[in-house]
Amino acid sequence: MNQSRQLVIVAVIAIIAGAVAGFGSANLTGGSSASAGTAPGAYLAKWRAAGEIKVGCADSPPTIVVDSSGNCSGPDLLPLQELAQTMNIKLTTVATSWQNIVTGVEANQYDFAADLDATSQRALAIRYTDAVWSYPGVFVVNGNGQYKTSVALLASNQPIATPQGTAQDLALRDLKANELLLPDYNQSLLALTGGKAVAVFADNGTAEVMVQKQPSLKIIIPDPPIFVHDVSYGVRQDIDDASLQAVNITINNEVMAGKISRAFAAVGYLDIPQLQQSNMVMK
Repeated sequence: MNQSRQLVIVAVIAIIAGAVAGFGSANLTGGSSASAGTAPGAYLAKWRAAGEIKVGCADSPPTIVVDSSGNCSGPDLLPLQELAQTMNIKLTTVATSWQNIVTGVEANQYDFAADLDATSQRALAIRYTDAVWSYPGVFVVNGNGQYKTSVALLASNQPIATPQGTAQDLALRDLKANELLLPDYNQSLLALTGGKAVAVFADNGTAEVMVQKQPSLKIIIPDPPIFVHDVSYGVRQDIDDASLQAVNITINNEVMAGKISRAFAAVGYLDIPQLQQSNMVMK
């Protein structure tokens, strides 16, 4: 991030922090959600007082990786890492599941839900930041299997594995597909390789990781597309607009500076035009 962009964020945070100083710490750390969230800059001040920003994350390589100790990493976290650094506080990750990631925000277990697809169903419970990136949903299948297109795959009515509670799950429900719902992508992949499902429905980044690890698998890019989703951070409904603005400034600066795209490329992520030219796609 160049110096002028960073100064914009610092200035916004400093102005907002000054505006909320007179409200007192009691309104920022306790009481009703209305008192905590409606004061301009209240959430920024709450994070500053706590000395940390907490982010909930579920495993979705390569954009979010949860290790065996429950620590999260990946390019999707870059804007929140930049925000925490600008505020001189730490970023703490909290491992969760896709089934529980939204309820964790509602229950104040963490401040952000990372790598979250923007859906109308989730918007009934939480708010969204601006998009960090976007992706299409794709299928992973056995390379020597009989299904070569998404139309044939869906028409077969054979089980398609996907993690419960994801946007992929919601999309397959809308299509009335035969879903095999599982806790995460690792178990979804095991269902495919173990013959319990004929495909995994995933975001293209996760699908690419699967095929890179097991070249006998191939990706089917749906035609017509099933969905292309913006990926944002989920936040509580009562977050104040001033705090949300500071978050969105950080996101947009990171995107416009090319840091997100470079971080994705560094972990081997291919966008759809690149993916179509690779040997990972079913021909």
